[in-house]
Amino acid sequence: MLDHHPGQEAYWKDRLGDKAVIEPVGAACTLVVRAWQTAGKLAMMSELSAKVLICGILDNTLNFQAAITKPEDHDAYQALMPLSKLDDNWPAQ
Repeated sequence: MLDHHPGQEAYWKDRLGDKAVIEPVGAACTLVVRAWQTAGKLAMMSELSAKVLICGILDNTLNFQAAITKPEDHDAYQALMPLSKLDDNWPAQ
């Protein structure tokens, strides 16, 4: 389980052990990207999956304006952009 809302760590760690990843990043999608990177599989991600994760990162971070936004959110977004085949200015469009 991946979550970016801290506060229930003990509850989930008790039930899921190491399978519970709860970290205060701007977007849970950032944690998904990290998991793919850690597994060495990011390059294998589909274009559609990359687009969905990019949208989740932008949504959860309020276009990187939310106070909870972390550098890792920006890094995950940048890692996904080549896979998504989106133009750099697509959010403005």
